[in-house]
Amino acid sequence: MNRILWSICTILLLGAHPASAQLRYTYDFSNGFNSVENGGPALKILGQKGEIKDAPIKELKGNVKLAYHFQANSGLSFDNNLAKGFLDKSYSVEIFFMFRNLDNWRRVLDFKNRTTDNGCYMLDGKVNFFNFAVGENAAVRAEKYTHYIFTRDHKRDIIQIYVDGELKLQFPDKAKNAVLGKSQVLNFFQDDLVVNHEASEGAVAYIRVYDEVVDPVFVRRRYRDLWRNISVSKPVPDESEIVIADYPDDVAITGRIYDSGSLQPVSGAELRLKKEGDSLVSVNKIAAGDYKLLVRPDTPYTLDVYAKGYKPKGIQIPPVSVSGTLRENIRLEEEIFTRPLAVFGFEQGKEDFTSDINAGLERVIDFLKERPDLGVKLDGHTDNVGDFDKNVELSWNRVNVLKKELESRNISPSRIITQGYGPVRPANSNTNEQARSMNRRVEIWPVHLKQ
Repeated sequence: MNRILWSICTILLLGAHPASAQLRYTYDFSNGFNSVENGGPALKILGQKGEIKDAPIKELKGNVKLAYHFQANSGLSFDNNLAKGFLDKSYSVEIFFMFRNLDNWRRVLDFKNRTTDNGCYMLDGKVNFFNFAVGENAAVRAEKYTHYIFTRDHKRDIIQIYVDGELKLQFPDKAKNAVLGKSQVLNFFQDDLVVNHEASEGAVAYIRVYDEVVDPVFVRRRYRDLWRNISVSKPVPDESEIVIADYPDDVAITGRIYDSGSLQPVSGAELRLKKEGDSLVSVNKIAAGDYKLLVRPDTPYTLDVYAKGYKPKGIQIPPVSVSGTLRENIRLEEEIFTRPLAVFGFEQGKEDFTSDINAGLERVIDFLKERPDLGVKLDGHTDNVGDFDKNVELSWNRVNVLKKELESRNISPSRIITQGYGPVRPANSNTNEQARSMNRRVEIWPVHLKQ
């Protein structure tokens, strides 16, 4: 394809836009890093300077297209200050790009200018917004161009991510993770300074930003028109060859999380919404008990509920038609622990264990992996032989020995609480040695940590 024909195709491609759009800036690299429209800020280079060059793109039927080719941990940046607050409220970002390498986390969008690892990634063929949601599998492959649209609804605090015309991820952004940070820049493809190895070299054929949320119909048309209009030098395929599913409006699931005993609302609950195959759709923090979730119609979901001091609960949400709604009140029962996870015995007056501790520690570690919402409390005890104050000190020493063992097995100190009681809480009488040996112990109990 010659440059003139490509310019015609670009006009056709860029001509489709939502009727209500107030403003957009498009970067197709035909004018370097400047926007096609007047008034848009020039994109800035991040990391190593790449190269703008013609290259055949097989996803565009092998036609030659200008694209910016960047190195690993490099990319581009859109300056919202120069754009006079273009991305301050609702906005959308559209990119057509490819990565050379997809064998790990690969950064797509960074909203906080490298100060956090939260943001948009590709992860093993899945759309990901770390660390809140993982979407459905997408047809994303190394060396393959992908049509990617990210939207943030300012009024509803909802994020949506589309890949090749299909919605792959939707979740609430109450924590404002997709609101630009103090530096007011939106970075593309360069990783953060926290981990700093989750980026790939690649290429981007165009970038466009909108000052509103584009709707699903527009997204599907953009992807369809990309496929059709780039092929104007060849016969245009019949409309029947392009299968575009209808996506009716979301439906609402509402309800209340409440205590089964007092019937009062439970504050601070965490809701994890999953689709078929345990694909995480969203994570929601509920402040005062009442919740509202937006789901796709005619789709089954699972909702897992976690709250401090309560047993976790999972419920099935049946498919709801586009014209219907569902109210699902969820009753939580208080979680009470009646026995320790493990008990370790000690020699008289020493910090030495009376038996191997590995099996007991593995039980504790497995439990903490299964229950990331919990921690453990280490209670140290002694018998009544010897000085009281020294026994209290000894109980603390025994607790600290086990605390170090858990930390050496990668259990965070923030999940470990310790307490030395000395001889004041015996498990048995102290009338003989056999009974006293049962009092020389450290018990490890599951606990709900402070939020």
